[in-house]
Amino acid sequence: MPVLLTLESNRDTPDVALSQEEIERHVGMPTDRSRTLLREAKRDHELMDDYRHRRRMARDQRRGRHWERLIDDPDHPGKQITEKEYIERQGRTAWQMNHTSPTIRNLVGQYLQNKSERVAYAVDREGDEEAELMTVALRAARRHNRAKELEVSQLEEHIQGGMCVWKVGSEFDSELDRDEIVFEAIDPARFFFNQDVSDRRLKGLRRIGEVHEVHIDELVA
Repeated sequence: MPVLLTLESNRDTPDVALSQEEIERHVGMPTDRSRTLLREAKRDHELMDDYRHRRRMARDQRRGRHWERLIDDPDHPGKQITEKEYIERQGRTAWQMNHTSPTIRNLVGQYLQNKSERVAYAVDREGDEEAELMTVALRAARRHNRAKELEVSQLEEHIQGGMCVWKVGSEFDSELDRDEIVFEAIDPARFFFNQDVSDRRLKGLRRIGEVHEVHIDELVA
């Protein structure tokens, strides 16, 4: 069964998890199992640095920032310049040919034109009544979460970054005076899982976590 690990951080960047030393100093000495889990989670997060880098590059490409990446200045060792500055220094024009953004807009437009509703199907006739109840519950949960809007942003994220992350839970709704199913779109920059998974269906998933931005005083309160 996968272990859901939520790491807390008070740093300015979501790409750095709280260190083991900080955990020990502010929260207390962890057990051997929590030490091991923390080290493994930290390694999982670090191993996804390359993914986060490629995601940022794809995002910049879509937004027209083709040549904004910093490179070492060959004429001034120790300094960096943007690719655009380097190209223009050679008397050339840094052309921007953005084929990504129109394609994504087209796919999102086609998705928005799809007005079909989600339906639960029974595997046999004896389950038809339960499937109908499930369909009603599913549609109610989707309306409550404005799922169509979330799905659009998640579709864009999946096309652009190769992965979108959902979290589904429940919380009390004071206006309705009852618990409601909650859908949450997770920023992939904060997400990590064990990187030795070889099955694309994630059958080998053992750890999965999210880095949060909270102050250390709130964490130990």
